[in-house]
Amino acid sequence: MKELGRKKYYAALLTFSGMLLAFLLVGGVTLNALQRSLFDGEASRLAAQELALVERFTRDALLRHDYSLVEDVLVEWGRRDEHVLRVRAVTHNGYVLASYEGGQSGGPTLQASSTIDLGGTESVVLEILKDRGHYYRVLDRFIERQILWSLLLTLLFGIALWQTLRRLALVPMQKEIQRRREAETSLTRARDELEERVIERTRQLQEREQQVELLLNSTAEAIFGLDTQGNCTFVNPACVKTLGYDTAEALLGKSMHEVMHHSRRDGSTYRDRECPIYQAFRNNEGSHGDDEVLWRADGTSFDAEYWSYPIHSEGKLIGSVVTFIDISDRKRTEQELRHYRENLEKEVQNRTHQLQNAIDLMSGREARMAELKEVIRALRTQIEAEGLRPCADDPMVGGGRND
Repeated sequence: MKELGRKKYYAALLTFSGMLLAFLLVGGVTLNALQRSLFDGEASRLAAQELALVERFTRDALLRHDYSLVEDVLVEWGRRDEHVLRVRAVTHNGYVLASYEGGQSGGPTLQASSTIDLGGTESVVLEILKDRGHYYRVLDRFIERQILWSLLLTLLFGIALWQTLRRLALVPMQKEIQRRREAETSLTRARDELEERVIERTRQLQEREQQVELLLNSTAEAIFGLDTQGNCTFVNPACVKTLGYDTAEALLGKSMHEVMHHSRRDGSTYRDRECPIYQAFRNNEGSHGDDEVLWRADGTSFDAEYWSYPIHSEGKLIGSVVTFIDISDRKRTEQELRHYRENLEKEVQNRTHQLQNAIDLMSGREARMAELKEVIRALRTQIEAEGLRPCADDPMVGGGRND
């Protein structure tokens, strides 16, 4: 990050320096063009002045038609100025009256002319052709110096700017970069810790989900979940098997009341608003019962005991979980036990009645024996009172001899 900020800083500095250099170069080129234009104007003005002087020296000679004098003046004028390439006097119909031919120039030239009115219809045109390369060479040397000074100033300005920006921008930028790096390090560390916590929490949730899934798959009770509309959200294999379906997909998303609780025991329609199983998510209260009839996929029914409880998430009711078991065998066993108990009670009642009759009969015999014993005891007492001895075989005597 620090290296990236430094690279951006240097790139900005080089860009600014390049723009400044380009501005100076464009300014130099523009100034060069302006100076060339000024030089051309000044050269044209000087050429016009020179032609005015030549006109003063040659006017009288032209009026006298002394063309040799005119030529002498032109030659003398051309020799004194090394930049003059040609000077001549030409009539209006192109006839050359006098001329001077100097050297050749491979560079730019300046041509100027002036008309001398000799009166009437006569006129003479003075033409001068001068070499402008000298001026341009001087100007180019000036421009070269200007460019060199521009480069030097740009370099010095760039160094000063770099030092200034380094103190004003780079150092604070480095501190800001360091602060951001520390913040990024802290954020990265916090993110890594959070990711580890998320991974660990996800692993725990997955383990818990696996445990719940194993529990649901291994339990013998049929279990399914409902949303607040009464549609199936999850179902375990025992529920699928108990209801006679092949896969859980046949139940997921469907109304479980319409699937397994649509009719009563006698076949009449069982409306879902009367269904006690739905109370868990409708009334937010659990319910339990063992007198309901549930229906399989093949149309057969079975007695079932169920438990239905609401499910909450973050304090909000989101559905219910229902557990049920097939109690048909238990119902048959209870019915058989009830019949056996009734038969047993009838048998016990019969035996009790018979026993009571026997007891009553035995109680009558004992009473008669007691009365007979009392009579015998009274007779014995009477006999003893009369002085008689009881017989030896009298059972009341307790044994005796035979006479």
